[in-house]
Amino acid sequence: MEVLLAALVRGEPAEWPFTGPAAEQDFLDAARRHGVVPLVAWQHRRRRCLNDWPEGLRTALVERARRHAIVEQLQRSELTAVVGELTARSVRSIVLKGAALAYSHYPHPCLRPREDFDLLVHEPRKDAAVDVLRARGYTPLEMVTGELVTAQQTFVRDAGRGVRHTCDLHWRVSNRAAFSRLLPWERLAADTRPIPALDARVEGLPPPHALLIACLHRVAHHFDPPTLIWLYDIHLLAGSMNEEEAVRFVALAMDCGLAAICAHGISRAQHHFLTSLPAALEKLAPAGPEPLAVFLHEGFRPFDMLISDLRALPGYRARCRLLREHLFPPVGYLRATKPRLGSGPLPWLYARRIVRGVSHWFQAARES
Repeated sequence: MEVLLAALVRGEPAEWPFTGPAAEQDFLDAARRHGVVPLVAWQHRRRRCLNDWPEGLRTALVERARRHAIVEQLQRSELTAVVGELTARSVRSIVLKGAALAYSHYPHPCLRPREDFDLLVHEPRKDAAVDVLRARGYTPLEMVTGELVTAQQTFVRDAGRGVRHTCDLHWRVSNRAAFSRLLPWERLAADTRPIPALDARVEGLPPPHALLIACLHRVAHHFDPPTLIWLYDIHLLAGSMNEEEAVRFVALAMDCGLAAICAHGISRAQHHFLTSLPAALEKLAPAGPEPLAVFLHEGFRPFDMLISDLRALPGYRARCRLLREHLFPPVGYLRATKPRLGSGPLPWLYARRIVRGVSHWFQAARES
């Protein structure tokens, strides 16, 4: 299915290859999972690449794409309002990932669906940012939190009429300790650029940093899935770079020890979308062993991820703290998951959670 979807996103005409009444819904579900419904509908409008497909399916794609366009207007308004209120409180923020790329690299922002928007703030200003979000009506989701186990918090706001906004507030670029300090705030904040298509006050990252995070995110947090929209982000970023930006990106990837991960992400994007790359990116390869390349290995497990995180921390105390934060999350989180754990005193619930989690930590994490 992903081969067909990638071809449609490239705008190539294709015959309807399926039979049976469930095939249309299966296709729609796959397009939604891969985040490419608007892109497929857009290419059909441009190139009529679905002309011979079932009429009901074409109608459904167009209707869903229209909904994405409406949602994008609401998301744009909310994001600019949040950034404006943060700025008014002297909290500088950087828009990351899909919410930034939608306005900097896509032909139209509604072509980049997103369930949330990601904001990075300087860690000392984290509490002030939380205050701004709470004042705007956002509430935090219960999740595993701690000084080392996480570097972000998810907030949601019910805007009424079925509209819900989600903000992922980051104070480091990754939750994984092995990755989280590779691009510190000071390094990113020194090289931001405005996103005028969104708002003059909104800051994003230049292409070299944005591409590094796009490659990092899908591996560090999702274990190299085939999700097409994330690969299309990489395709647009890599394919639009000039040689100077490409040279900067290669130096950045090598400096962070992410050359293998970045080369892998770019290769997968190029495979699906036939990306035309600047010469510098064609030569991207690690100069030597890169410990973080273990995240690309077949059979990579959450336990291996934990070992990588522990090795990245300085000293015995920090490593013990990370283990403690994994094993003993806040009581609020435990109570929120209580229906899955059953009833009983807190020590019993903690013990049951740990025992249940053992099998998860030793299962292969990669989705493909």
